[in-house]
Amino acid sequence: TRLLVEKHAAAKAAPANAALIGELTELLETMRAQADSGDLAAVSVADRAFHAAIVRSAGNQILDRLYEQLRDRQLRMGVAVMHAHPDRIAKNITEHAEILEALRAGDADAATDAVHRHVSWVRNLAQGEVR
Repeated sequence: TRLLVEKHAAAKAAPANAALIGELTELLETMRAQADSGDLAAVSVADRAFHAAIVRSAGNQILDRLYEQLRDRQLRMGVAVMHAHPDRIAKNITEHAEILEALRAGDADAATDAVHRHVSWVRNLAQGEVR
């Protein structure tokens, strides 16, 4: 569900307006600072807010509400995965930067590809294929 909603939203968001770019940039910097301080719960909250901002920007209230219903599960899974795979924190931040740059460039294909790679690792992890 996340993959479908987020890829659709990323395609709709490109080219991203200045307000979205500013919000995503601030959230990315927040994630970096929280990761540096070791506050994994806060990283997970900022991570989720990054994705939710993109979904919200698509302007589809039905998808936005559907995405919000996934919130608690996403936060719990995010913290658990970061504890189990601390190397993923830096990778997540790098992948968020790739999504941001694709949106900034107005490249919908690159944005959806970056979202696909980023969100798919959760499925790979669940199947025992850590990357």
